[in-house]
Amino acid sequence: MKKLLSKKAIIEVLATLCIIVSVGFGFWFFQSYPPIQEKLNSVTVNQDLVLADKGGYWLLSSRDNEAQTLLIFYPGAKVQPLSYVYNLSGLVSTSVSIAITKPLFNYAFFDINAANQIIQSEFTYSQFYLSGHSLGGAMACIFAQRNSDKLDGMILLASYCDNDISGSNLEIISLVGSRDGLLEMETIAENKSNLGSQAKLIVIEGMNHAQFGSYGRQSGDLEATISDQEAKDIVNEKILEFISNQ
Repeated sequence: MKKLLSKKAIIEVLATLCIIVSVGFGFWFFQSYPPIQEKLNSVTVNQDLVLADKGGYWLLSSRDNEAQTLLIFYPGAKVQPLSYVYNLSGLVSTSVSIAITKPLFNYAFFDINAANQIIQSEFTYSQFYLSGHSLGGAMACIFAQRNSDKLDGMILLASYCDNDISGSNLEIISLVGSRDGLLEMETIAENKSNLGSQAKLIVIEGMNHAQFGSYGRQSGDLEATISDQEAKDIVNEKILEFISNQ
């Protein structure tokens, strides 16, 4: 009969397994999606735009900034904030600026109240809209539930609210891609009532999950059937239309 492992040997095996699991989880947790540098560079060299590091967030505005509206943006999980600069740059004008939060470890649930700091710091703006992609949108919903009086509207990108903000009376639009491989339309439909009857759902045909940013392919996503530029143009058009109609 083979000799059973000693208690010490069992402890050593379990400790080794724990280390392997911990290292694997740590690698997954801290891995992030950086911006496509070429697209980010196209914004930073643009003489009409200014990208400023404000410490807890990035502020993207026109050089002759007299904007009254600030769109505060919560990034998706594991996506670096600068990965959204190119896509959101199409919204920037003399009337609209963008503030992209920098959540700890690139997870918005570590910094749900980031919008508070921005609203208090950027006091020259008279209108504040809150937006978020994927997990960022879900965390934006939590902030909106607690602080609806500070906001003029909310824009969800490939996301949904699993908390009820229907009583906030906020104007809301939800943009999703028909080729999103990370978010099921059934989940969107099941949670739509949390946004209130005034919320509008817009499905963008051919767009996938990652096309709301500029960070390349995302694991589990479907292949898009429209170009990145088409996706960007449609999203910008829908958001600007929403803001201008408020």
